[in-house]
Amino acid sequence: MLVYDRGFILCGCPPLGVTGEQATEIVIARRRFHIEEEWVAADAKLRADYWDRKETLCAAVRQAGMTYYEPGGSYFLWCEYSGRSDDDDTVFHEQMLRTAGVAVLGTLASRTAPPAPDGTAVAPARWASPEWFLLGALLCGVAATLVLKHPTWGQVIFVRTSFVCGAILSAAGAVALIERRRVSSRLTAAYVAVAVVLSLGVFALGVVFDVRPRVPTFRAFDPIFFNVVCLGAAIGVGALAWPVLRRRWPVVRGTGGVLVLAVILGAGAYGIPGEIYRTQRYGSAAYSADGSLVTADRLVAARWLRANSDPDDVVAVNHKCEVAKPCSSGSNFWLEAFGERRLLVGNWMYAPRAVTEAVKTNTWLGTTFWDTPLLDANNAAFYAPTPELIESLHSEHNVRWFVVDRSEGHESPLLADLLTLRYEAGQILIYEVPDR
Repeated sequence: MLVYDRGFILCGCPPLGVTGEQATEIVIARRRFHIEEEWVAADAKLRADYWDRKETLCAAVRQAGMTYYEPGGSYFLWCEYSGRSDDDDTVFHEQMLRTAGVAVLGTLASRTAPPAPDGTAVAPARWASPEWFLLGALLCGVAATLVLKHPTWGQVIFVRTSFVCGAILSAAGAVALIERRRVSSRLTAAYVAVAVVLSLGVFALGVVFDVRPRVPTFRAFDPIFFNVVCLGAAIGVGALAWPVLRRRWPVVRGTGGVLVLAVILGAGAYGIPGEIYRTQRYGSAAYSADGSLVTADRLVAARWLRANSDPDDVVAVNHKCEVAKPCSSGSNFWLEAFGERRLLVGNWMYAPRAVTEAVKTNTWLGTTFWDTPLLDANNAAFYAPTPELIESLHSEHNVRWFVVDRSEGHESPLLADLLTLRYEAGQILIYEVPDR
């Protein structure tokens, strides 16, 4: 399930090796090598299995209160959810993964083969292509994350993507274990309730003891260590009490593994309330590495610049740097994004050249700027301006506008004598090079 846009999400029913290219390869291989007729029958079975799964997915989407349409030739559904929720797409996406997702996956995994003609139940099938595909994708994501290296840990995207495959596989495995142990629906519900209550209890203890990521780096894992210790202790206490529980309630015999698995899978049940709590206590998260936000002053100023400047104009903006000293890039691109103008020296963290420099110097992305004289000239124009410097930037680089963000640093008083102040609101000032 992927986020597409506000009001829409993308639900996928990938072929998992059961149709599309694989079916084409089967046909081509049969023509070339005259493979046995069983391949054709296998192809038909795989196609039927795919359509069966797709119908289940469509039914789940309708039951979730969403409408959908399918682009031609794709394996995905565009799902419109405005009738179900007014939440932002990223928020709704997380809620679907953590709430409805488990139920949908459980429905997919719990389907069993139809009874035999004589009425006897058919034994659960062994692992097939979908299960091996999911396991392979999960292991490949973990391996790629461990083997590859990127200046900003970009390799973790592999494990984050493969996590979805692991979640689907774990849901299918949980259902398979419940079926094998023949756990009743009532007992299953009781185990799920125990897991949720225990997870929320561990979260409450974490709030009491103020357990959260800290510095140095290894302290960032404090919440994980805390959860593991608390859940391990709970499982240990449960193991000691299990003989008594078995004698008191014989129905739980042989289901201890199901309860332990429910506790482990339910460890993240506090995710949504946890995020709400952290937002209320510590404020909204900033989607940038330096924790900066696009404030109202920045947005309005950038839109003013867009409306009053020419698309070919170049803009200079001050950085939180000292003149002629090393400076690291931030990760805030508000002026480039909302002003829609080229900057003389913007934040360079994600520039292709920055990645190359980080690899060469074995430093964090954006630590150094490759054109030191240009960066020094940009900073000096705000903090130590001279008429010659302003004229040089204007004539050689077509810099017409100078934007001052006082949250980054206060400009020199001389700047107002050399340039024309065209805009001022809050922390943002915009100067223009006067016509000579």
